[in-house]
Amino acid sequence: MTRPRPDHGPAPTRLARRLAVVAVVAGALGHPGLARADDAALAKREFAAGKAAEQQRDWTTAAEHFRRAYQASPHPFSLYNVAANLERAGKLRSAVEYYQRYLAEAGDAADEERVLST
Repeated sequence: MTRPRPDHGPAPTRLARRLAVVAVVAGALGHPGLARADDAALAKREFAAGKAAEQQRDWTTAAEHFRRAYQASPHPFSLYNVAANLERAGKLRSAVEYYQRYLAEAGDAADEERVLST
């Protein structure tokens, strides 16, 4: 008489396949902490490039760098810098849009009155 064998879960090959799938999916998703660190580093580089472009009085390039900094790591001050440089470049409609976004995101912006008067 054969005794029933206890069920020890999936066969080793199926288990190995499942683990491989989990590893691939986890690798594809990446580690969120690493992505945030990369985004923050990119934002710092773009912000520095924006400041350098401002020193050269290249307002359009500065605005683009600040926009990229914002995309990498959203912060209201980047929006303000985009707006200010677009204004300097004479792109007033776009500047107004970015000033409005800045005020909406900054919430209690201490400089709201000054921004609204520009």
